[in-house]
Amino acid sequence: MPWLKANPFKTGDQRALMALAIAADMEGDFQTSDKAYELLLAQSTDQATLFNNMGYSYMLRGDLLKANSYLAEAERRAPKNDTIRNNRKMLKQVSPL
Repeated sequence: MPWLKANPFKTGDQRALMALAIAADMEGDFQTSDKAYELLLAQSTDQATLFNNMGYSYMLRGDLLKANSYLAEAERRAPKNDTIRNNRKMLKQVSPL
């Protein structure tokens, strides 16, 4: 199956990079997710979603200050986005920042 050989780091496909970053976060492979997020920062047009996902990534790592910073930026860019608001609410429930 040729699609199994796809490498989003080589193709630069934004959707594939985001999916890879999220999957890597869920597996605890933060080195891979950081690499994908770094590439996405340079090319992504949906910065609010990107900052939201980066914030969630830092929540998974236990770095709640950095998570809050990314989620705040996501909310600044998309104040009516329910997913972002819910992630900030979840963060505030576990840490009174």
